Amino acid sequence: MKQNIGYYVIKYPIPLKEREKMKIVSNILPETVRKIQELIDKQAYKDFDEFVRISVENQLGLESSIPPEPTVSLMSNSISSDYQYVIDKLKLGNNNSLIVEMPEPKFEDLKYPNVIKEEDMWIWGQINKVFPIKFSIRYLFNLLKDGKENIELEEFYRKVCNVGRDFGILLAKYDDENNGKRDERLSTGFPVGEEKSKTFARFCSQFVGYKRSDGVMAGALFVLKFANLRIEKNSYKIGLTRSGLQFAKIKNPILDENSKQKSLSDEEVSYYLNHITKKVPGEANTFFVILDIINKGIKEREGINNKLKEFIPNTWSYELINTQRAGAMSRLYQLGLITKNKYGIFVEYDISEKGKEYLVAYNKK
Repeated sequence: MKQNIGYYVIKYPIPLKEREKMKIVSNILPETVRKIQELIDKQAYKDFDEFVRISVENQLGLESSIPPEPTVSLMSNSISSDYQYVIDKLKLGNNNSLIVEMPEPKFEDLKYPNVIKEEDMWIWGQINKVFPIKFSIRYLFNLLKDGKENIELEEFYRKVCNVGRDFGILLAKYDDENNGKRDERLSTGFPVGEEKSKTFARFCSQFVGYKRSDGVMAGALFVLKFANLRIEKNSYKIGLTRSGLQFAKIKNPILDENSKQKSLSDEEVSYYLNHITKKVPGEANTFFVILDIINKGIKEREGINNKLKEFIPNTWSYELINTQRAGAMSRLYQLGLITKNKYGIFVEYDISEKGKEYLVAYNKK
């Protein structure tokens, strides 16, 4: 690597019959190289090769699962500096309507290729937080009116991204002012990136959802069975299921109580865990497997990744295992089921009392 001019030679394996390796020379800005090196120094990645492999695999996954980007010209370019103006759109009191619930998506509507059993279906690792899911559900709930079951999906994309950006930027400001650490940042997951159209599309694909070209529904609201789609007059309509309506109505510390001490209430955490245990066996089993591994004494990322190979398809690359593990553990951390301790540049995870309770409850189900 010639860091002074920002070039790096990528040796990336291509699955040809001859098992050749292709060398790709890519222009990388020195500032980007510096940021990547900082992540390597913090042991977030082993080396440049691992960073590039994970980045490429993640991007290919995103490109194959991104919905049509909302029309930028229809989106507001302004950013509200009034926290109360944004929060008023999200408070529970905005909607006391009787809303018609939609049926839950079936496993056949959600299953990935080659997934036979629902308990084997992991949520995509870049859906790494539960709070943006709660935000999307609450905002959709507030947009629905008496007797209304759904609204147009494209309309919801536009509205949820604009409000999500305003809300996320205000949360990011709070994070910065309070030196929020990476896993504690309230703004994580919200569409606050500089390239608005890309960050909007990613938020829609990850924390809302869409229907792929093969007819499968993807994205957090659908995979978690909080929402569903219906086709009416050649357009997709999105609405909440009974579980989504119930989750929307639970008070949230940030949205309803003007508190930023935590992103989810104890009641929300309990509801989420009970919901996945009953309705989303893939997420429930993912949590159980990781918690069980940690509870048995494997507490570092590398060890957890290696142990996970016993529980996942043998077609998963190490990089995909790492992405899926990282996303699941980030959700576990936000839900309070695991803790972590830093020793210099090393991180060890442990299971919390709430996590132990989940293991017991899962074994009894």
